[in-house]
Parts: sequence; C-alpha cells; structure tokens
Amino acid sequence: MTVIEGKEGISVIDPLTSAECAKAALDLYCKNRGSRPVLGMLYTHCHAGHFGGAGGILSRSEAARNE
Repeated sequence: MTVIEGKEGISVIDPLTSAECAKAALDLYCKNRGSRPVLGMLYTHCHAGHFGGAGGILSRSEAARNE
C-alpha cells in the first residue's frame, strides 16, 4: 500500500489484500503523519492483492459520499 499526501488529504494506491491489514496500515500512517481525509484510491491492476483491502480504507458509505 502506498499513501500519497496532498494539500487536502491522501490518496491510497493498491490497498493490500484484506480490510484488516489495510486498516492497520492506515492506522499506523495516521499515528505517524496525522489523520487526513482519504480523497481517492487507485488500483494498479485487478487482482485481490491490489484491491482487497479497500474496505479497510473507506467503508461503502464513505466511498459513495465521495463519488
């Protein structure tokens, strides 16, 4: 998982394999860099190792609000 910081929030690239791992990674990031809104996610290709953790970054309701 890669986190890119911007002026208004962060973007996450390839949010790992599972929601639990992705949430733990995001929590670690926030602990060290501060909490910031997630503005987007990018999947570099379509297998679960690159998108499986999306639910640990944004819930479906959060993702729907950001559309």
